[in-house]
Amino acid sequence: MLKLESENPERMRIIEKYGQGYDLIYFDGKYDAKIEIARNGILKGLDLNIISALTGFSIEYLKEIKKDI
Repeated sequence: MLKLESENPERMRIIEKYGQGYDLIYFDGKYDAKIEIARNGILKGLDLNIISALTGFSIEYLKEIKKDI
């Protein structure tokens, strides 16, 4: 699993608003699906800007995902 999960801005917003633990429920499948979309897009050679628009992940975060592939 990707090491930067806790650095995801959406995850951090959920933790700040609802507290630790809720993020695990909220992201149980949604976050993993976004990671998979990002990985598949990177492997297919999609532009990172397009992947960012589809997933909501920052370009910097996508670059970290790309390093792990």
